Amino acid sequence: MATYSLAETFYQLSRFKDATNEYQRILNPDFESILTSKKLPRSTLYVRLVSSRYQELKTLNLIPEKVKPHALKDNLLDVSSANAKLMKEWNEWIMALLDLKCLAEELPSVASFNFETLKLTYVYFDTEKAIKELETFGLKHHSMEEGPMALTLALDSYSLNQNWTSITSLSAQIEKLKQNKTDFIESVRSLDATAKLKLTLAEKDPEKALSLSEDCLDSHGSKAIKLECSMTHARSLVGLKKLEKAEKELSQILSGKDLDVEHTKASLLMRAQVRHDLAQTDSFIEDLEHYLSLTHYEDQDMSRQVVENYWYKGHAKLHSLLENKEVCRAKLEALCEQYRTIAIIDENRESDVQFATAFKNSSKAESNLRAMWALMALKNAQKRAFQDRLVLLQRIASSYDNLKPGIPSSSLSTRRKTSF
Repeated sequence: MATYSLAETFYQLSRFKDATNEYQRILNPDFESILTSKKLPRSTLYVRLVSSRYQELKTLNLIPEKVKPHALKDNLLDVSSANAKLMKEWNEWIMALLDLKCLAEELPSVASFNFETLKLTYVYFDTEKAIKELETFGLKHHSMEEGPMALTLALDSYSLNQNWTSITSLSAQIEKLKQNKTDFIESVRSLDATAKLKLTLAEKDPEKALSLSEDCLDSHGSKAIKLECSMTHARSLVGLKKLEKAEKELSQILSGKDLDVEHTKASLLMRAQVRHDLAQTDSFIEDLEHYLSLTHYEDQDMSRQVVENYWYKGHAKLHSLLENKEVCRAKLEALCEQYRTIAIIDENRESDVQFATAFKNSSKAESNLRAMWALMALKNAQKRAFQDRLVLLQRIASSYDNLKPGIPSSSLSTRRKTSF
């Protein structure tokens, strides 16, 4: 058959446009009787026609080798009306081929061409439509090389467009497939875990957030994703006032190996609040002090809570805190000095400060510390001149309120027993 031979010759010579035209001529109804007599199936000619147009489009640099996912709002690639017509006609031929029932041998190659048309739709015509069709194609032809490629492009597109629900839905369908390659399924699971975390973080309803965070924990995510899922789960428990469970979850997080500083700080601060609400004061202060030590005692209000608690409890760490310049600065500088002075008084050691120094400081020191120094000067009051003792008592009386925040009652009672 001369026309068919001519088409094949053009194809061999890479004159694909001419070859395509000849294949189209043969498929004209006028050639039907000749095809029958030569026992040349129309399906075979259709495959040759599709293949020739594919090569023609490649010659025009219209077939992308790789397609990068892009956002739906991004502009599509420009294409002339003539080339757009060629591509759409090619797609129609492939759809016609897929409808034929006699393509058992040719179907793999036709499916490959189908994938190429979906790539063209993605970059030139309708990205959103292409994503849906890529998903359908990938699930149907998952055992072919193009199947995972199509699914990957669909998943990456959903990710770029932050369509997390579609990712979890498609991932669940992929998990049910057989013959999934290990590296492919691992990438799918990783993306699924990320999507579940994103959905959890975006959920405002505490009950729904808790449920989503549990799904997140059951996913196949990386160590980092699992950690974020655990943090989110703990926050959800706190929000629902399930404090005992939240404390347990946070304790498990903090016991983990190689926990980075930022997550350690966040977990400590959250557990401190939980323990505060559970009236576990000592544990609350312990977490708070640990958190502050990691932040260089940046929050002075929290630092005050710790210092005051350690003072009233007589905690072993008090001395080191009062000598820590990161703690005793700005608003806390005076409080630390006050507590240091009170500590010296309460220890009742003659060698700490001489009477003359204490007497002088009772009038020259900061106003909130004068009463403290006056109390110190009254050590062994029976040895001091009456006039000095009277002056010191007047100074204590004039700034007595400054004794209330921190001076232990034992110090005051000791002074009351002093003989004048």
